[in-house]
Parts: sequence; structure tokens; C-alpha cells
Amino acid sequence: MSEENTPPNKDKDKRRTTTTTTTTTPTMKVNIKSWTSVATWRWIANDDNCGICRNAFDGCCTDCKMPGDDCPLVWGQCSHCFHIHCIMKWLNSQHVHQLCPMCRQEWKFKE
Repeated sequence: MSEENTPPNKDKDKRRTTTTTTTTTPTMKVNIKSWTSVATWRWIANDDNCGICRNAFDGCCTDCKMPGDDCPLVWGQCSHCFHIHCIMKWLNSQHVHQLCPMCRQEWKFKE
């Protein structure tokens, strides 16, 4: 038999066929009807409490009802921090020398 008359090799002609099945999952659409967000704030200070009234800086001094911009914190050049109303009362009570209530250095507001 010549090569021309030879039947082709069946093993070489077999091709692998791979069948893949894809399943589609239904997509869920979400509609947001309302959104409520919550935020917190903190003063960035070197301590957690006012050295005069002993209230937390996140709260307010004894003169104020609500914390925030109406009861801000102030720093001295000595780096001690107080509620503005607390340090103003303290300084007004010091007739001769206006000293920091924590370190007794002369009180000057940090700029």
C-alpha cells in the first residue's frame, strides 16, 4: 500500500472538545431611598480634659450648654490647653500676675 491510499490515523484526528456551560445569576438592583450619616469630631489637644473645669474637651465648659465653636479651646505658649471661658475667668481672677494654672508660667496666648 502506498502512503496515498493509507487511511489517516484516527488518533491524530481526534480533537478534544470542551463544552462549557455558563449560568447567569440574576442581578439585584438596589434603590437607596434615604441616607442617614453620622459623624464625630474631636479637638486635637495634648490632653483630654480642661485643667480648670476638669470637663472633657469634647464637651463644653460649665458656662456653655453645647460643645463646639461657641466653646473653643485656646493654647498658651506653654502648650497647655483650656476652654476659652475657663482661662478667661482664671486670668480675670489673677490681679497681679496672669499665670498658667498648670505650670505657673506667665500666660500668653499662642498665635
